[in-house]
Amino acid sequence: MTAQKGKDLLLKLDETGGGTFDTIAGLRASRLSFNSDTVDVTTAESAGNWRELLAGAGLRAAAISGSGIFKDAASDAALRRVFFDGTIPNFEIVIPDFGIVSGPFQLTSLEYSGQHDGEAGFGEKMAPLLNVARKLTELPSSITDADAQAVYDAGWDEKALHDAIMVTCCFNFMNRLLEGHGVHGNEALFKQRGPMLKEHGHLPLVRLLRPAGAAAAE
Repeated sequence: MTAQKGKDLLLKLDETGGGTFDTIAGLRASRLSFNSDTVDVTTAESAGNWRELLAGAGLRAAAISGSGIFKDAASDAALRRVFFDGTIPNFEIVIPDFGIVSGPFQLTSLEYSGQHDGEAGFGEKMAPLLNVARKLTELPSSITDADAQAVYDAGWDEKALHDAIMVTCCFNFMNRLLEGHGVHGNEALFKQRGPMLKEHGHLPLVRLLRPAGAAAAE
């Protein structure tokens, strides 16, 4: 088999369910990943103390991600409707010399970005990281190896996954600490501190909490 052109891997959307798939315009990169969970059935009687897995029992998942140039085409509007309406339409991935993978997918993240000297773009690179943050917040035991693999497949490294987990844990800890003690903020305070947090991050708070005379790299 000869090498295939990356541009020939197409992502298509059937928004109405009528069986007509339209190609998503402006894509520069598309990715389809398959993952499967394992079911560990190892016991004290397992041969040679080797880990034992149950064949065919793990849940399988497929994830699509893509990024490209925002072209304000009909397909861009369709993606926005799918995301904001929370629908789960059918997508097609056309893979050269492999075939077509189709089925219902939920659009869990849609982001737009732009440089002052470049084109406006869109992508889903954050989706796997946000999925880990959501699971870690709502039901930590639901996180699987497949979730981590989806993060790596999207182009992130292990440090990025670690950072996302740490940030999620810290925010969840603080929220539960305050809510558990009945501490509540107020709208006026949120409006005052929100812009400051956006502009300067948490550095002013770190400086405020730092013991007198202590020095730290910033």
